[in-house]
Amino acid sequence: MVNNTNTPLFIADVLGNTREKNKQVCPPQKMRCCCNCQQLGTSFLIFITTTLVHYTGCRHNGLTLDDKHTLLSNPLIQSPTFPSYQNLLTSDYWGQVLDERSHQSFRPITTVSFWIDAGGAPASDLSIYRLHRTNILLHAICAVLIEQVALKHGASIGASVLASLFFAVHPVVTEAVANISGRAELLGCCFGLLYYLLFTSWDMNKQVRYSLGVILSLLATFSKESGYASTIIVSVYCWLKWKRNNSNNNNTHRWTRLTDEAPVATAIVAIVGAVRLQFLKANVFGGSQPLFTVIDNPLTNASLSSPSLLMSTAYINVKSLSLLLNPLGSTLCPDYSGPACPIITEVQDYRNFTTVVVLSVLFVFCYICVERFRRKNSPNTVTGIVLVLWWLVPMSIASNVFFHVGFCIAERTLYTPLIGIVLLVFLIVLPQCQRLLIYVESCQIDIFIHPTRINLTMFKRTVRWLFNGMGVALVVLFIAMTKRTVEREHVWSSNFHLWSHAEQECVGTSRVMNNLGKAYQRMGKNELSKIHLRKAIALDPSSNLPHFNLGMIAQKENDCATALTHYTKSIQLHPLHVASYNNMGACALQMGHRTKAVDYLHKACELDPTNEGAKRNLKQALGQ
Repeated sequence: MVNNTNTPLFIADVLGNTREKNKQVCPPQKMRCCCNCQQLGTSFLIFITTTLVHYTGCRHNGLTLDDKHTLLSNPLIQSPTFPSYQNLLTSDYWGQVLDERSHQSFRPITTVSFWIDAGGAPASDLSIYRLHRTNILLHAICAVLIEQVALKHGASIGASVLASLFFAVHPVVTEAVANISGRAELLGCCFGLLYYLLFTSWDMNKQVRYSLGVILSLLATFSKESGYASTIIVSVYCWLKWKRNNSNNNNTHRWTRLTDEAPVATAIVAIVGAVRLQFLKANVFGGSQPLFTVIDNPLTNASLSSPSLLMSTAYINVKSLSLLLNPLGSTLCPDYSGPACPIITEVQDYRNFTTVVVLSVLFVFCYICVERFRRKNSPNTVTGIVLVLWWLVPMSIASNVFFHVGFCIAERTLYTPLIGIVLLVFLIVLPQCQRLLIYVESCQIDIFIHPTRINLTMFKRTVRWLFNGMGVALVVLFIAMTKRTVEREHVWSSNFHLWSHAEQECVGTSRVMNNLGKAYQRMGKNELSKIHLRKAIALDPSSNLPHFNLGMIAQKENDCATALTHYTKSIQLHPLHVASYNNMGACALQMGHRTKAVDYLHKACELDPTNEGAKRNLKQALGQ
C-alpha cells in the first residue's frame, strides 16, 4: 500500500490513480454522475482550447501549398451550382478526370465539403474564412473524440484530457489544420473515430451500429485514403476483444469472445475496400498506378537497388516517427522531397543505426504485447495492441511500404498516426512510469554491504522529486508546444511566409526555391524571383517549373523570345505540360507567328480538352 501522507499525488490524480480513501468516500452511483459531468465539461474545455489556439492564428490565413489546385483550379469548386454526382464520382481531388494521368486521389466527401464552404467563389475572402473556420472546428471535434477513445479504454478523466490536449497543440498537425487542403485528413480522422466509437459501443443496438458503421466507414474512406485505417482497426479489435459477463455464482466472471461482432467488422472491411477499388477500376483505365517524378519521391527511381530502397524506406518511416515523438526539436517543413530525404546507398550510413535501434525497440514492445495477449487476454494488453494499430495502420497507408505515394514525408499524413502516439504515451507509458516510481518510493528497501548498512532515504527522496517533476515537465512541454504551434500557424499565413521560412529553416530544395520565386513574382519583385528560380534550376536541372516561371516573367516583360526559350526547355523536360504549350502559343501569336501559335495551341487542347484558356487562344489564333 502506498503511504498516503508521503506519496506525491499530482501525476497520480491526473492519470487516475487516486488514493484508496477517496474511492471509499464516493459511492458508485454518485461517482458515475460526477464523471459524466466532468466528461462533458472537459470535452467543452478541449473544444474551446483547440478553437482558440488555432482560430486566432488561422482564420485570416490565405491559400497556401496545394490550395491553388484543390480550390482555385478545381472546376467542381468553381461551379456556382452543386456539381453533378457523375462529375463528383469521376473526378479526383484536384477536379481533374480520374484516368491514368490522374494522381488517383479520390476524395469526393472532402470535395463536397469544399463546395459547401466556397462553391462558386473559392477565391473570395468570405470563402477562405469559412474554409479555415471549418478546418479549425473539425480539428477541435477530433480532439474531443480522442478524449472519448481514451475514456473508452479505461483512462481517467485527467489522462484523457491530457492526451487530447497534447494532440490538439502538437506542432506537426499545423499543416493539416492551417492548410485548407489538409481537410481530407481532418474529415478522414473525424469519421474514422466516430466509426470506431460507434461500432465498439457494445451496449448499443446491433442493427444501428452495423448500418451506421458502414456509412461512417465509407465517409472516412472517401474523405481520405487513411480513413480506411479505422475500418481495419475495428475489425482487429473485435477479434481480440473478450467481453466479461458476470455470473450469479459466487461473483465469478466468464469471458466470452465477441464472435458475432468480429465477422461483421471484417465484412465491413471487405465491403468498403471493394467499393473503393470498384470506383477506381471504373474510372482509371487498366487499373494503373499513378506516376510520380523522382524529385517528388526519390523512392520511385527505377534504377534504385533493392537494398537501397529497403534502407531508405525504413529510415523515412523512422524519420516520420521522430516528428511525432519530438515536437520541439524536429525541423518542420512543407517539403521533404529530394535532398530533404536523401537516399541511403551505403550500409555504413549512420541513419541505418538509428533505424535498427528504433525497429528493435518496436519489435520488443510488440513481442511483449503479443505474449501477454497469448497468455492472458487482459484489457490492458488489448488496449496496447489497439493503440499501436492506431499508429501503424494509418502510417502504413502513406509510408511507401505497400505502394508509392507522391512524397517521402508529409506532415499532414501524420495527423491520424499521432492519435496512436499520444494515446500510447498517456494510457500506457506514463502510467507504467508512474507505477514504477510509486513502487520504488513505497518499498522499504535497504542495501546491506558487509559490514556497512546503507539506507536509501536519499534515493527515495530523489524518486519522489522525479515523480512530482513529471507533472511540471508536462506543463512546460504543453506550453512550449502551444507556442511553437502558434508560430507555425503564422508561417502558413501565406505562400511567401511559408517558403521564405522553408528557405531559412529547412533543406533548400528545388521546390522550395521555385515556390519562393513564384511568391516573389506575384509580389512584383521579378529580380528576386529570377534569382530564386535560377537557384531552383541549379539544385534540380530536371525540373521544368522554374523554366516555366522564368518564361512567364519574360512574357510579362514583353520579351517573348526569351519566354519561348524557357517554355521550350520546360516542354523538353515535361512533354505533357499543357500550360507551357498554351503560353508558347500566346507568345508566338504576339510575335506574329500565327502558324506556330496554332500548332502549339492545338497541342495544348489535345492534351487537355477542358482547358478554356487554350481554347480561347486557339480561336484567336484562327481568327474566329
